[in-house]
Amino acid sequence: MRLMRNDFWVILYTRMERRLTYLFLWKSFNLMLQEEHFITV
Repeated sequence: MRLMRNDFWVILYTRMERRLTYLFLWKSFNLMLQEEHFITV
């Protein structure tokens, strides 16, 4: 039972980590686009 719970937390953590990395990449990409836009303007 305890092992299953640990596996569940590990899976949940990996999913959250992946989402956080995607969010970070998305925000950095948006910042880059904004900087390029400002540079072109």
